[in-house]
Amino acid sequence: MNDQNSSKQSLIKVSIIDDDMVYMDSIKEILTQDKRIHIYREFNSAIPFISQLNSPFLPDVCLIDIVLPEMSGVDCAKLVRARKSDIHIILMTAYPSPESFAAAKEINADYIQKGTIGEVIIDKIITHHNETTGRLLSVSNSKEKFNEIALNIIKQFEEMQKNFSKLSK
Repeated sequence: MNDQNSSKQSLIKVSIIDDDMVYMDSIKEILTQDKRIHIYREFNSAIPFISQLNSPFLPDVCLIDIVLPEMSGVDCAKLVRARKSDIHIILMTAYPSPESFAAAKEINADYIQKGTIGEVIIDKIITHHNETTGRLLSVSNSKEKFNEIALNIIKQFEEMQKNFSKLSK
């Protein structure tokens, strides 16, 4: 086996199930920036995705929108979990609710709100993969990038504290 094939096999295979093509394209753009991730397949509804699970098709991670035509993302995730329990599921939603969060936790899936920064999504994918494979890798590709993100979060927090003092009792 050559180096290119072995490196392709070591990539984390991610499938995206989302009927919002604009959002799917933005997620793909974010994920393809990380050299450890391979967009394996994309689906705009749950039925074709579920039908593929009985074939050699086997993603490592599934990003599943909660609101899908034909079947909810939660029901889709339950079917995935029943057929292939080792697939990491990340449920995505534009409309977070305690009910959908509880449903995600019930099936041991991660849960993110659409619009979450890309580094958080990549973190959920890479961290879970590293835990299951026993590898410990940094979440970020570089310390500089991580430091930049951390500094940005600190700045946002400081700005929030300034604005908080302006609120009335």
